Amino acid sequence: MVNDRGAAHADQAAPGAPHAVAFATFRLDAANARLTDGPRTLELAPKAFAVLCHLAARPGQLVTKDQLLDAVWGRRFVSESVLKTAVNAIRSALGDDSRQPRFVATVARRGYRFIGLPVAGEPAVSAVPAAATEPAATAPRTLLIGRRLAVEQLDAWRAAAWAGQRQMVLIGGDAGIGKSTLIRALADDARARGETVAYGQCVEQAGGGEPYLPILDALAELARGPAAAAWLAALRQAAPTWLAQLPWLVAEADQAQLRRELAGAAQDRMLREFGALLDVVTPLHPLLLVIEDLHWSDHATVSLLDFLARRRGPARWMVVASFRPTDVA
Repeated sequence: MVNDRGAAHADQAAPGAPHAVAFATFRLDAANARLTDGPRTLELAPKAFAVLCHLAARPGQLVTKDQLLDAVWGRRFVSESVLKTAVNAIRSALGDDSRQPRFVATVARRGYRFIGLPVAGEPAVSAVPAAATEPAATAPRTLLIGRRLAVEQLDAWRAAAWAGQRQMVLIGGDAGIGKSTLIRALADDARARGETVAYGQCVEQAGGGEPYLPILDALAELARGPAAAAWLAALRQAAPTWLAQLPWLVAEADQAQLRRELAGAAQDRMLREFGALLDVVTPLHPLLLVIEDLHWSDHATVSLLDFLARRRGPARWMVVASFRPTDVA
C-alpha cells in the first residue's frame, strides 16, 4: 500500500501557463480536460487524464510511481494498481503498445516516461492535479462519508472498463447501509462526464417473475437517451429478440415482420444477442449498467449476468448490481 504523503501538489499549473500539447495526431488540452485525435474526442477517466498530463509535461523524463501517486492521488492510501490501471487506460486511448511504446514507456519497477514527440510550434502541457481535470460542467459528486476507498475502487474499475476490460461488480449489504447512495454517486459522476448510464430495477414478484425485467427497463432507458439512435440501430441489427420485447420502439408496420423473423427463437438466443449488442455499441458508447436489488431478480436476468461475466475479449461496459445477502434465494 502507498503511505500517506505530506507533499503538496507542487506541480500545479501556474496562472497563465500553457495548457495544451500536440503529439502525433493527438492534442492534450489540460485546461478543458480534452484529449482529441484529429476531429475525434477520446474518452479518458479523470485520474488517467491527470496521469497523462503529468507525464506529457515532462517529455523524456523518468517520472517515478511515487511522484505520480503524489501528484494525482495526493494524500490518500491507494495501491500501485490504480496507477497501472490508469496507464493501461491511457495506452488504450492512444492505441499504444507497452511492448513497443510510441507514447508512454515503462521503466521497470521505477515508473514511466513520456516519449511522444511534441508537434513543432505547440506549447507544452502544464501538469494539473486530478481535481482540475474535471470538465467545468461537472456536477459535484454526492457527498459520501467514510466511503473514500470504495469510491476510489469503483473509479478504478470504471477506468478499466473504459479501457476495454469488462467489469462485473456486486455490492452487498443490509437494507439502509448505503449501497444505493454509493452507486448513485458513481452514476452521477459518469453522467456529468457525458458517459452512458442505464438503470434496471428488480422488484419482488410472485412466482418466477417477468424474465429480464431490469434489463428491459435499462434498454428502454437507453432507447430514450443521448445515444438512442445507436442503441436502436444495434437492437435491430444484433438483438432483434430484445427489440421484440420492446414493441413500442418498433413501427406498427414492422412488428408483424419482426414476429415472423423470430418465430421459434429460443431463450438462449437472447443471451447471445445481448452479448453481441454490447459488442456493437459499447466501443463508441461505453456503458455503466446499474441493477438495483438483485436479490429479487428473476432467474433469466441472473443467467444473463452469468453469461456476460464469462464472456471473453475486450468490451467497454461495467455492470454494478446491489443486493441484500440475507434475501438471496
